[in-house]
Amino acid sequence: PIPGPGPAPDPSRVASVIGNLGSDLGNAFSGSFGFSLNLLNGDVTDAALRGSGSVTPFPRVGGAALPAGAFNVDLNGGRGWFSVNNFYINNFSGAATFNGTAVNGFGSSYMNGSIDAGDNVRVDAYGIINPNYIFDTGSGSGSMTR
Repeated sequence: PIPGPGPAPDPSRVASVIGNLGSDLGNAFSGSFGFSLNLLNGDVTDAALRGSGSVTPFPRVGGAALPAGAFNVDLNGGRGWFSVNNFYINNFSGAATFNGTAVNGFGSSYMNGSIDAGDNVRVDAYGIINPNYIFDTGSGSGSMTR
C-alpha cells in the first residue's frame, strides 16, 4: 500500500509577526517587516522586509558614500530561528531600486530582536545590505498574533 499524506501542520503552532521599521542613520526611510514563527520548533520562515524613502548608501569596503537617493526595497524569503524569546533572520532574497536603477544581492541583509511574554516584538537591528553597500540600518517594533 502507498502511505497517505502526512499530517497537516497544526495552525495553532504557527504565529504571525508584523511590525514597522525606521532608520537609525537619519535616512528618510520607513518600512515594515513580517515573518511566520513555528512555536513548536522555533523555525522562522517567510520573512519579508519592505520599505521606501531616501537613503545614503555607505560602501562596505572603503570609498565614499553615494549621494542620497530614492530607495525602494522588497525583500522576502528570509529565514532564521527563534530561541529564548530572541530571533535572528537572514538569507533574504528580492530586489530594490536606488534612484530608479535595479539593485540586487541582498542575501546579507538581516533582522534580529526579541518577543516578550505579551507578544510585543522589538527589532533591535535590521540591515539592508548588498555586497557593495549598506543601504540602511535601524530598528523597529511590532506584534505577534498566535
